[in-house]
Amino acid sequence: MDRKKVLYIALMVVLVALLLFGQWYKRPLGLDELVPDVDARSVSLTVTFYPEEGETDGAQQRTRTLTAEEDDWQTLWQQLSSLEFRRPPTNLVQQFLPASESKKEKAPKTQSYTCLLTVSDGTGTEVLTLVCRDSWSYDTPGQRSPITCYVTDQTQCGAVLESLWDLAAPAA
Repeated sequence: MDRKKVLYIALMVVLVALLLFGQWYKRPLGLDELVPDVDARSVSLTVTFYPEEGETDGAQQRTRTLTAEEDDWQTLWQQLSSLEFRRPPTNLVQQFLPASESKKEKAPKTQSYTCLLTVSDGTGTEVLTLVCRDSWSYDTPGQRSPITCYVTDQTQCGAVLESLWDLAAPAA
């Protein structure tokens, strides 16, 4: 075999390996698999509801902090654990790029919810931040920038966001 053929075969092997790794990386993962080392003891939950298309004026916001000792804790973790996330392979490249400035928040184009979950351990240290706007993103203390991920079942995600809205309602 001449050198050109060996080079082409090596390039093809590298390309196939990269494609297989990309497929493995974007497989559906639950929250426990996505961030396995999280020892959650409290969650600060902020949910915003945008009632009309493109309007920020009528937005309503609910905030609640739950601890592991509360009854609603299990409901919250069951809802979050029911979601499956996919990470796009472009996240691997974004971790090596400088963090970009955050853009000004715009209202969604349709009636929808946005959600911010900050998970803390028993000492009050933040161990995970989950944000849902147009897509989900998560951030742990060791990361350079938040990692974007998508939910595999949008209908289920909408139901979870609605239940989080109800869960964030002030206690009666």
